[in-house]
Amino acid sequence: MLYFNNALLISCLLVTGSLLAQPQINRIDSLYGGTPGGSIIRDDSTYVLLTSYNMSLHPSDIQIIRLDLMGNIIDSSTFARPDISLTIPGNALKKLYNQNMIGVINHWVNSDSTYVEFVKFNTSLDTVHTKLYFEKDHYMPFISDMEIETDSTFIVSGGYYRKENNKWRFSMMLTKLDTNFNIIWNQKFDYPLMDSNWEGGYTDAYLELDNYGSIIVSGGCRIIGPYSPYPNPNPNYYYSSYVGRFSIENGDSIWVKDIRTVEPGSQLCFVKDNGDGEYRFIYRAITYYSGNSFGIRALRFGAIDTNGTLLWSTRFMQMNFLYNIWDMTTTLDGNYYVSGNYVVSDSTEPSGIYLRGGCLKISPQGDSLWFRELVWNDSSDFHEIYSFQECPDSGFIHLGQMADRDFDINPNRSVYSWVVKTDKWGCVVSGCESLNVQEYLSDSFSPLVYPNPTYDGTIYIDINQEGAVPIKMFDLTGRLLFSDHVFSINGVIQIDGSSISHLSNGFYLIQVDTWIEKILIQMH
Repeated sequence: MLYFNNALLISCLLVTGSLLAQPQINRIDSLYGGTPGGSIIRDDSTYVLLTSYNMSLHPSDIQIIRLDLMGNIIDSSTFARPDISLTIPGNALKKLYNQNMIGVINHWVNSDSTYVEFVKFNTSLDTVHTKLYFEKDHYMPFISDMEIETDSTFIVSGGYYRKENNKWRFSMMLTKLDTNFNIIWNQKFDYPLMDSNWEGGYTDAYLELDNYGSIIVSGGCRIIGPYSPYPNPNPNYYYSSYVGRFSIENGDSIWVKDIRTVEPGSQLCFVKDNGDGEYRFIYRAITYYSGNSFGIRALRFGAIDTNGTLLWSTRFMQMNFLYNIWDMTTTLDGNYYVSGNYVVSDSTEPSGIYLRGGCLKISPQGDSLWFRELVWNDSSDFHEIYSFQECPDSGFIHLGQMADRDFDINPNRSVYSWVVKTDKWGCVVSGCESLNVQEYLSDSFSPLVYPNPTYDGTIYIDINQEGAVPIKMFDLTGRLLFSDHVFSINGVIQIDGSSISHLSNGFYLIQVDTWIEKILIQMH
């Protein structure tokens, strides 16, 4: 946990304009690509990535690219599918035992027609074999993840999309193929609470082959309709995370369970085998609903056993962010590494926000080890990380997307891929682990301030504890504006709008005990 006194708070604001110092990130001009997806793998002494060619100009083209250890392009191969409108590689590029590589590409012909392409590449990046799988009975396939099982078989997961009675329905898909892309078995699973009146279903599916001869699939599910099994749901829809265990022999379901814990909802989910009869999971926690919108201000990390029973969980929260998690892996030192992006409020941006890439390392016991921000170009608006691999030096190579919506970098292009290599501490510049970079707050004290922004001045602070708590509010120069001891009711503090109605619109700092959050007030 980070502790601040007022002198340190003012010093940080004057020197950096931010509460927390950030490591300097090397800019790597990866001017190829720009896909909302893609994969990167380590191949001997090089890296290979699968990405779109140029999302702005050639949305149907795909590139496979080989980089040296410094991120320089050694070789590349491009192939186009001119009959389609959009191509997105899945997070699914894997190396086979015979040195060939398999990639999975999702193609959109139009808004309601897709097909999946499996591609085998040799070490020269030449395409040696392809096979297409089209929609069947109006079920449109989409591949999310892939794992190699043996030297002759692999497994993919994803979903089927279809429209029934003007309602979108999503099913989980699990398929086993040989390395010539012949289907060995194929399974489709519908969300158990669905009926013809509701829209939604399973929307994600990520894979883990465990140590017990089974397949673990995890992701999110969405139901739009009048029913929710959880207390205090949104009246129109709810989200939840799921984990399922399946037979590797035939894909039959052993169990599938919602694992949302105490929050009103959750999204996405990644699961890894901890090797001791337990799995570790992480998901995005929906911490509040407000009308037809919701807020995601936390991550929840925990453990389940091989029967899907929840053993424990802990919540991580960070100032001013909505964290999108796109991948999790077990590291060489036995910990867990998570990548994605977080959202920062910024009134100068057209949409009021900007994105920063982020990576987080967590111990098997749920302790936050460190968090790092990754940025390619400060002129860009959006940074996301979709895929990463741990390197032999225990560092990480990341592939992501950067979007420059204002065309500040190039007037003819808005979307790029970017590649970043860090050391084992998540640093691009050596030594950043000694800085006070952003850290997470655990469940021992993890306040949640909402709504943010506030439009009527009413502020709720979920502190997960009872009794009187010291509350202070500062402006961005460090000037104290408000100070009081406020009692929490059921673990929640309420600040009435009349207490701060005299303040101008803008950003302010709320201090709860020793913890500080930035909030945007827009009342006038």
